[in-house]
Amino acid sequence: MTAPMYRLLCALLVILGSSTGFGDAANATDSVSFNFALYFTPEPTKDPERELTALLDGAYRGMKEAGITMSPRWEEIAHYAPPSPDSFLHFARDLSIDQGAVIARSKRVFALTFSAPRSRLLVANRHACLLLADLADATGGIPWDDECRLLYSRRAWRSSRVDTWQGDNADVRAQVSMHAYRNPDLVRVITLGMRKFGLPDLVITDVPASSTRSAGNLINACAQRLLEGVRPDKSRMELTLSEIKHSAMRTSALANPLDGATGKVELAFKEINRDEGDPANTLWLLEFPEVKADTYTERQMGAFSALYGSTDEIVQARTGDEEMRKASERARKAFFAKEAILRRGLEPNERLIVKAPFAVEIGNEYMWVEVTGWQKAAVEGVLTNDSYYDKTLRYGKRVTIPFEKIYDYIHYKSDGTEEGNETGKVLARKEQ
Repeated sequence: MTAPMYRLLCALLVILGSSTGFGDAANATDSVSFNFALYFTPEPTKDPERELTALLDGAYRGMKEAGITMSPRWEEIAHYAPPSPDSFLHFARDLSIDQGAVIARSKRVFALTFSAPRSRLLVANRHACLLLADLADATGGIPWDDECRLLYSRRAWRSSRVDTWQGDNADVRAQVSMHAYRNPDLVRVITLGMRKFGLPDLVITDVPASSTRSAGNLINACAQRLLEGVRPDKSRMELTLSEIKHSAMRTSALANPLDGATGKVELAFKEINRDEGDPANTLWLLEFPEVKADTYTERQMGAFSALYGSTDEIVQARTGDEEMRKASERARKAFFAKEAILRRGLEPNERLIVKAPFAVEIGNEYMWVEVTGWQKAAVEGVLTNDSYYDKTLRYGKRVTIPFEKIYDYIHYKSDGTEEGNETGKVLARKEQ
């Protein structure tokens, strides 16, 4: 997203309503506003104002009686720029770069501001999503969600933003977007779009890249329960996956549990300041008060394990194995060629991990470490699993690995391919 576009979005949000957590939760009449819009390719097929009037006089005439108000307006494209070509694929759903180029030739955008009391926000969002779908179909419009910063094809908007509702219960995954980015060496995960429902956006920081999926799943489950009316008691809440009411979301959250999964975890919430680019909303950092560990990263790993379980295995290998020694030499040579890749910065879905020995009661235990920094004679990182023999060596613990201790590596690339794991390949072949 371009900087002017970001500033415009923030300005609109500030004008339309103050940042909100639950505010005075008892004040259900407090009104919340949110913005949708329609872009065109590059002109509408029919007059949006006339088509909107017809919809409001017909199928949607009950919106005002339900306490939902709507204010349409035209915005100049210069003041409401769509995603740039560089960011288009990140902010568009089911649309091509070529379609984006046509949209960028539009001169105007048809924007709609919806407002409703907090007690009616779920109903308001359901009506707003359906109204925008019908208006887009009637005019050839391309729907935009200001809060999520997402542009949709008409098909994607209807399948995601309309068809996923179960009565007045939304699937939060379809209504809220999520950003994950390095900040600075580990990943920060944050929602965008919870303000539409009068709720804070949720954040987990210092996430190893290998655990961003778990962090996203936990955030989604928590956001879903908040959407369904669960409220923290003294900033704490027990998240129980089986209690999720939306059936598709519940099924997904409970799918494929690993060893030790309990499906529940105690959460605490801490209001934090916004960073540049964050939604203009109250932000809550998720904390894990019942997980006993030294650092925030280690505590979140414990929470992920409690919710979803974990799996690991120990592989025994004889010392002095010549084939393993040669495999390690190949791996080390290839790993040290990766320095430039790490220094230029890894993508959130890209990882570089190394295997190294840690002294434990039985001798050496070889563990994997996600690399976060490259020093003069060592790499820095976080453990990607718990030790079998030393309870102080926990998933998420920050460690420093001298260069001479590096035994193997794996480079997980952003395109889904990987390199390395030379000793692992030898071990796998020996086990056959």
